[in-house]
Amino acid sequence: LLMLRQAGRAHLHQNNVGYNAASSACEKARRWELTLSVCEEMQHAAAEIDAFTGGACTSACEKGKLWEHALQILRHMRKIDLKSNTVAWSALLSSCEKTGQWQRAMVGLRKLRELHLKPNDFTC
Repeated sequence: LLMLRQAGRAHLHQNNVGYNAASSACEKARRWELTLSVCEEMQHAAAEIDAFTGGACTSACEKGKLWEHALQILRHMRKIDLKSNTVAWSALLSSCEKTGQWQRAMVGLRKLRELHLKPNDFTC
C-alpha cells in the first residue's frame, strides 16, 4: 500500500495490476477494511477496474457486512460494461444474509440468474 501511495505522489502511472495485488494481499491478511481502502484509492487514481478487482472489493464488503457498498460496486461494474462474476454476486448475497436482508438476497439471486451466471455452493 505504501508503494502505491508513493507512486501516486510521484505522479507515476498506476494500473490495476498493482492495485489488484495490494487488494489481494489485504484480503489474504483478513484486512477487509484495507481492501476497501485500496478499492477507493483505485477509483481516485482512475485505474481500470476489472473482474478481479470487483470480486476482491465485493468480498471485502461481505466480510464487513456492507451489502449496500457491494451492490454499489456491482452497479458500477455494470455501468462501465464490465461483466461481474459469480464470486462478486456470492459476496453480495452472503453480506445480505449476514445482515438479515433476505429480500435483497432473493433479488440478487434472481439477478444472478438473469445474467446467466451459475450459482455455486456459496451462493445458495
